[in-house]
Amino acid sequence: MPFETPEDTQAADLDLDGSTITPREREAFEKLFKMKKDTESTSEKTGVAKKQKPERELGLDAILDAAVQNIKPRERPPPQFPVALRPMAEEARERQRTSRPAMAETYKDQAIQEDLDRITALMDKAGTDVDLWNILNTHLLNRVAALGLDPATTSKQKAAVKAWHEIETSLRRAAKQNPAKSPSRRAPVSDLTILTANLSTHLQHFMTLMPSTFPSSLLALNLLPTLKSLGPSAFALGASSSLYNAHMRALYTAYGPSALHTIADTLREMDREVYDFDEETLALLLRIIKDAKKYRRGNGGPGLFALWNTESTGRGVKGMLQWRVIVEEKRQEGALRRAREEEAMREAETEEGGGEGIGEERGGVAIAAG
Repeated sequence: MPFETPEDTQAADLDLDGSTITPREREAFEKLFKMKKDTESTSEKTGVAKKQKPERELGLDAILDAAVQNIKPRERPPPQFPVALRPMAEEARERQRTSRPAMAETYKDQAIQEDLDRITALMDKAGTDVDLWNILNTHLLNRVAALGLDPATTSKQKAAVKAWHEIETSLRRAAKQNPAKSPSRRAPVSDLTILTANLSTHLQHFMTLMPSTFPSSLLALNLLPTLKSLGPSAFALGASSSLYNAHMRALYTAYGPSALHTIADTLREMDREVYDFDEETLALLLRIIKDAKKYRRGNGGPGLFALWNTESTGRGVKGMLQWRVIVEEKRQEGALRRAREEEAMREAETEEGGGEGIGEERGGVAIAAG
């Protein structure tokens, strides 16, 4: 990318310091997004916050650090499924939530758990990034294509279906030869049921293993496009906010500021396809904004200074600042909506209970009068 003149640099410069929020806004934001947290935990955090300096005195770096640290993995929402698949997905989640070791597991539960353990073990044993990618294709993506959720119209889809049928045949043959190692099948469990429960978890595991085990590999960037190539229904079965977030992180890790426009396109796609922006989405945006502030000041050396001060990168960072506002607004709207829904449910329960009490009281009066 070309270097700009000082005039171009000034024109593309960003008011990053002006992107901070006021203490009052942050306090309101925290109330919205921490309503369900433990009271004691909230008290401890409030006590720590009181000992710190006001945010206006901290500067953007400290605020961004605090914002990123406050994003906990445990706050990650469950994968978002489209409306048509939500009943099945919720059934699978409920089954996982209610299952306990002391309870007798159904064969369906066992089949789901066995699939999860088997493919996770295969991925963990992959020796190279190519091995890991092949395991993903062979045991998951081809299998999703074979479900028939979308018609196999392309040569790639047809090849995926054929490849999985061949694997399935070999697995059945192996099961017949070693019945002792195969679970007794009391009832057939469809791959759709198993993959509805496990696919999103498998894909997330792949996106976690790639950067941690093979940090120089770019194969993780192929997952989202390959899943899309299987068809819209197959994509909806495996896609989630977390998968989008992992894809954007991989883009930024691989290409740095050159990926900002592609990340903005991915955020637009998430918004269009109604995948929720969550804590991980916000954390990535805060990280990019913080890097821009640091490197545009020359803290990373002349190379990064030049890279982050190009006109194209300047436009990309401005886009990230705009998306940060959008993401925070969307999350705030979601929190307000959930709060109103919970309040409406409480009011309905109160009215229902009050109505019953009034009915009983009136019944008592009628009996007494009689």
